[in-house]
Amino acid sequence: MKLFLYISFLCFSPIVFSQNWTVQVIDNETKQPLSNIKVTVSETGKSKLTDSTGKAVFIPISLSHITIKINEFGYAHFFENYSAPFSSIIVSLVPNQHAIEDVEIVSIKGGKQSEVVTHIVSKSLSELNTINRSTLMEGIGTMMGVQTASTGVGISKPIIRGLSGSRVVTYLQGIRYENQQWGSDHGMGITELGVNRVEIIKGPASLQFGADALGGVIFLIDEDFASIGVNSVQYKTNYETVNHSLRNQFTAKTASNKLRLSVGAGFNSAADYQLPSGDFVKTSFYQDRYARLNINWGQKRSFNTIRYSFQKSFIGIPGHSHDSIVDQEDLISSVQRRHFRTPRQENTTHVTSYENNTYFKKSSLQTNIGWNYNQLTELEEKITIPAVQFNTHSLPFTLKLKKKFNNANDLIIGTQGMVQFNENTKLAEEKLVPNSTTIDNGFFGIFTKKWNSLTAQLGFRVDARTIQIDEVAFHKNFIGFNSSAGIVYHKKASTTRINYSSGFRAPTAYELTADGLHHGSSRYEIGNLQLKSEFAHQFDFAYEFSNEHLSFIVNPFVNMISNYISLQASDSIIENYVVYDYVQLEQAVISGGEIGFHYHPHFAHFLHLESAYSMLYTATNKGTALDLIPQNRLLTSLKFTFRKINERIKINHLTLEHQAFEATNRFGMNETSSPSYQLLNIGASTSYTWRQQQIEVNIGVKNILNEAFIPHTSQLKNFQLSQPGRSFYFQFIINLNSKR
Repeated sequence: MKLFLYISFLCFSPIVFSQNWTVQVIDNETKQPLSNIKVTVSETGKSKLTDSTGKAVFIPISLSHITIKINEFGYAHFFENYSAPFSSIIVSLVPNQHAIEDVEIVSIKGGKQSEVVTHIVSKSLSELNTINRSTLMEGIGTMMGVQTASTGVGISKPIIRGLSGSRVVTYLQGIRYENQQWGSDHGMGITELGVNRVEIIKGPASLQFGADALGGVIFLIDEDFASIGVNSVQYKTNYETVNHSLRNQFTAKTASNKLRLSVGAGFNSAADYQLPSGDFVKTSFYQDRYARLNINWGQKRSFNTIRYSFQKSFIGIPGHSHDSIVDQEDLISSVQRRHFRTPRQENTTHVTSYENNTYFKKSSLQTNIGWNYNQLTELEEKITIPAVQFNTHSLPFTLKLKKKFNNANDLIIGTQGMVQFNENTKLAEEKLVPNSTTIDNGFFGIFTKKWNSLTAQLGFRVDARTIQIDEVAFHKNFIGFNSSAGIVYHKKASTTRINYSSGFRAPTAYELTADGLHHGSSRYEIGNLQLKSEFAHQFDFAYEFSNEHLSFIVNPFVNMISNYISLQASDSIIENYVVYDYVQLEQAVISGGEIGFHYHPHFAHFLHLESAYSMLYTATNKGTALDLIPQNRLLTSLKFTFRKINERIKINHLTLEHQAFEATNRFGMNETSSPSYQLLNIGASTSYTWRQQQIEVNIGVKNILNEAFIPHTSQLKNFQLSQPGRSFYFQFIINLNSKR
C-alpha cells in the first residue's frame, strides 16, 4: 500500500496557481448580480458568499479541475466543472420556473444526474419535510421506491424495492453504518442532525459500497460547512399532538480559510402515541439524546474531515407479551404515559470517521476509515439485568483512486472492507446469537466513457467475507464476483438509461446461528449453519423527460436472486412462541418499478403537482410471494408557492399530500392480507427575514381524516394495532448569521 501511494505522488504532480480567483453569480434573466449567494467548491468543501457585485473571492488552489455548486432557493441547482487556470468564472443562475432539474449526485462522485448510468433518487431534507416528519426514517419512506418496516413510531427501517435489513446498506459520515440491521425489530437509529440530503440507489449496488446491497444503498449526505468568514447558529423545535413529541435541536458553524467547524446537539422525547380510536398504544414511547461534531481543514490539494456523532435512545417495544394468545386490550390504554417502562430497548451508538481527499493533476485519491460502535440492550421485567445486551464494533475502510485520462474517460479503482466484532455482555440473561467475528475485503474497478450525449460504464468487483463463531466451531469463507454495465443517453429534454448489475450477500452471523426469542416481533428464531451466499442479477430501464414545465419518469426493473434466505414459520413452539427457521430458497424474483411526474405549468408558476406510483410483484421458485413486501403506493402532492408579501415576510408554501395504498391480496407464507387505505396531510411554511437573520414557522396536520390504518410491513399487524391517528404539528426555526 505504501508503494502504491508513493508511486501516485510521483506520477501525478500538482499544478499550483498563486493568485486569487473569483466567481461572479448573475441572474440568467435579468443579468443582474446576485448578492449573499453561497458558492461552494466541491473538492475543497469551502464556501464563500457573494458580495454586492455578485462576486465571491477564493484563495489560490493547486487543482487542475474544480466543481462549482450553488443551491439557492428560487433557482435551479447549479453544478458545473471547470478546468485550470481559474481567474474569473461567471455563473448564470436559472430561475426555477425555467429550470430543467439535473441535480448533483454525491454518493458515486458521478457529477450530474444526467451523466450517471443508474437512476438515483435524491432529496434534500427540506424537500422531505415539506410535510413535517416525526423521524428521518419517516421522511425517507416517502421517497420513490422506498417504504418502511416499523414497530410503532420509534422503530423503523427502510425497504427498497421489497428488500430490507442486511440487504440494504446505509452510509453515514462517509462510511458504512452498522446498527444491528439483522433484527426485524431494530430501527435505523439515525436522526436528521447534520444530514443535508438523502440519495437512494435502488437494486444491487455493491461495486462502490461493499457486499450486501442487494436491495440498494441509502447514502446520507452531510450538511455543508459555513461560508468562509461567517458564523451561523440554528435552533429548531418541533411539537406533535398525537404523542406529545418534543424535538429540540441546536447547531453552530464557523469557517475560515484554514479551518471549518460544525457542532450540534439535540433531544427528542415522545409519549405513547394515540390511536384513531382515542386510546394509546402501551410502551410506544421513545427518547433520543444525540450530538455531532465535524471538523474540516486543508489547503492547496489535500483536504481532511473528521466526523463524530453520538446517540443514546430509549425506545419502548409496543405489542410485547409473554402470552401465547394475545388480547389486544392488554396492549392499549386509556392513559398516555411518557416515562420509561419495560419492555424497552436502549440503544447507544458512536460513529467516528476520517476522510481525506488528495488531488493531483489528473487524478484524486480518497481515503475513508471509521469506527462504529453500537450497544443494543433489551430490558423486560428486570431493569438492572438486561434480557439481551449485544455490542457491535465495526471498522469500515475505503481507499479509492480516480484517474481522469481526459474529459471523456476515467477509471476508479479501490479497495473496501470492514472488520466487525459482535459480542454478548456478561450481564445479559440470554443470547440471541453467539459471539462472532466478520471480516470483509473487496476490490473494485469502474471505467466510464463519455461521448457527446452518451455515457457508458463498466465495472467489476470481487468480495471475500470470513465469519468465525468460536462457540459453535464455525469458520467459513464466502467469495463473490460482481459486475455491472450500463449506458445513459441524454439529449435535450430526454434521458434514457439501461443498466445491469449483480450483487452478492453472504449470510450474516445471525442468520447462521440465531437461537432466541424476539419479543418485538413475537417469534422464536433459529439460524441455519448450512446457508449459502445470495446472488442477485438486476436489469433496470429508466426513461426521463424534463423541460421547464413538466418532468416525467418511468423506471421498470427485474431483480433475480438465487439462494434467497427466508425466515419461515414451523410447526414447533418454544416458550409459547412459534418457531421461525432460516431456510434457503432456490430463487426469488422481484419485479415492478416506479412511474412519476412533476407538473409546473407556465400559466401558474406558483403551482407544483407531483405524483409517483410504485409497484412490486414477487415470486419464489415455489410460486409463492415473499414476506414483508410493501403495498403498492400512489403518492401525490400539490404545492402552492407564493411571492413575498414584502421584503421581509414570505409564505414559502402550502402543501397538500395524498397517499393511497393498494390492498395486498398476494402475500407471504407468514402473513395475511392487508386492506387498502388512504392518508391525507397538509402543511404550510412561512418565514421572516431581516438582514442575515431568519425565523421560519411550519404548521400542519397529518392524517387529517383520522384514518385507522396498518401498513402491511408493520410488526404490529399481528396485534391489529394501527399507526397514529390525526396529529397537529408545529415547527419553529431560528437561523442567525454573522460575518467576522
